[in-house]
Amino acid sequence: MIEILYSDDYYHIVNKPSGIPVHLSKMTTDEVSLLCLLSEQTGEKLYPVHRLDRPTSGVIVFARSSEACGALGKQFQEKTISKKYNAVVRGWTDEKGEIDYPIYKNPDIKRHKVDAVTTYKSLEKYTIPFSDGRFDTSRISLVEVSPQTGRMHQIRRHFAHISHHLIGDTKYGKGLQNRLFRDEFNSNRLLLAAVELTFTHPYTNEELTIKAPVAEEFQKVLDRLRILNQNS
Repeated sequence: MIEILYSDDYYHIVNKPSGIPVHLSKMTTDEVSLLCLLSEQTGEKLYPVHRLDRPTSGVIVFARSSEACGALGKQFQEKTISKKYNAVVRGWTDEKGEIDYPIYKNPDIKRHKVDAVTTYKSLEKYTIPFSDGRFDTSRISLVEVSPQTGRMHQIRRHFAHISHHLIGDTKYGKGLQNRLFRDEFNSNRLLLAAVELTFTHPYTNEELTIKAPVAEEFQKVLDRLRILNQNS
């Protein structure tokens, strides 16, 4: 059962699980998608207003008509929507920062770059008693991330650019840290979650802020990081 965070005559806003695509694609071999599951659950034809990467969990909006999809989709295009993510990354980040770094529009077809801006702030920092390859301990950060543009894999690529790779990122991350979290934390997912979305409702003009609770497997990692940090 997909958790519905908000629903009205125009939209269903849900908490996407990690590991499932938003919709089916000819480029994948998936047999099920979030769109399929939610359409079956609600008995409606639905339209994804935006997207989240397969391994990312959290807040995502589905429209109940093509008109409603276009109305809210315009705000995404005009960058008037506020998005917040939580991410677990290697190393200790600055207290806050902005990554203004153009990236290829398609990371697999490196033809031309587009502007991309991401801001972040540090929420928690940990030292854990496992080697990072150079020292006997590892430094890890929990950060709140706000992408100001909506490029493919933007958060993952930007944090790789500043050498604070996301934990569990098998495409842009670091194998050593990914293995550490698989072996010692039993974590097999990308530690990136869309935790908050704020927008102006196209039909009521109400400002809505929708928050998603942290997924259980994500929360277990945070709990253990805090315990290990206290004991280090």
